[in-house]
Amino acid sequence: MLMFKMYSAMVNPTIDSSILRDAKRKDPIMFACEYGAEFSDNITAWTDTETLEKVLNRKQEINTKKGRPDI
Repeated sequence: MLMFKMYSAMVNPTIDSSILRDAKRKDPIMFACEYGAEFSDNITAWTDTETLEKVLNRKQEINTKKGRPDI
């Protein structure tokens, strides 16, 4: 799966920079989450890297949920 991590001004260049400046000034942490493409600790703190590695299956190569073509 291809994913991109892009902040708001890159995805939407029409957003007014004054909105971004004001949001950053009011709450830098909220700004990083809402406009800066960063996850908050509330989302990422629930697990650690070691626990996550235990449940990942890095050897899986086939997407078993893929449907049949032309249907």
